[in-house]
Amino acid sequence: MSEMLNNEKVNQILEEQAQKAKSILGNREEMVRVLVNAEEKIRSSEALASVEGLSAMINAVRSYVYGNGSGLSEESAAVMTGALRYLTESEDYFLDNTPVIGLLDDMAVIWAALERVKPELQAFGK
Repeated sequence: MSEMLNNEKVNQILEEQAQKAKSILGNREEMVRVLVNAEEKIRSSEALASVEGLSAMINAVRSYVYGNGSGLSEESAAVMTGALRYLTESEDYFLDNTPVIGLLDDMAVIWAALERVKPELQAFGK
């Protein structure tokens, strides 16, 4: 990969994923599929499971999917769903089976999403 993975690239990836996610926000079946796939991937990776705030993100998106009055904006739901979709994609910046750096891009996109939605996610947790 000739291009460095930097903040600008991570935010570009996140924005592209959020735009893709907007098209499925109203599709409960597709949203559940994203959640299930993300949860499976997280369970299979100690590194992902240790990301602070990731379980809150999953819970917030689940609440959004089932309309439990989460109070999340559509934009925040799209950002979080986009990050979770990226986590489960087979073609990402660094292939997941690449030793050492395989999950780096996934984690960077998750961290960027968590930072972007931090105020809403904190309010959700209360």
